[in-house]
Amino acid sequence: DLQLRDLAGSVSVLNFWASWCVPCRDEAPVLARAAGSPANRGVRFVGINEWDPEPDAMRFLREFGITYANGPDDGGRVAIDLGMTGIPETYVANVDGVIVARWVGPLNDGELDALIRQAEAAG
Repeated sequence: DLQLRDLAGSVSVLNFWASWCVPCRDEAPVLARAAGSPANRGVRFVGINEWDPEPDAMRFLREFGITYANGPDDGGRVAIDLGMTGIPETYVANVDGVIVARWVGPLNDGELDALIRQAEAAG
């Protein structure tokens, strides 16, 4: 089970997604690029799959070349704890594990970069 305190130590990007979500499919390459960028070395990326059968989720990850940590939100507990309103939705935590930014909807490269830099500046 993922806990916010587990995120302490590095800036972390938490992205909620589902394979059937069209905006999530648009956003997936943005997250894959950011996770592989040398500029983001040391930034932890975590994908949290919502409401998807495991085979569909795994196919989505392979399709977009996503290699950062991903897992299901069994029972929607993490989403409920964070107050998630829909997908895609992204939260960014500073090095202290404190959520400092939230983005509802798909991100583009510039928006994601700005959220990461905001978190770096906040701790």
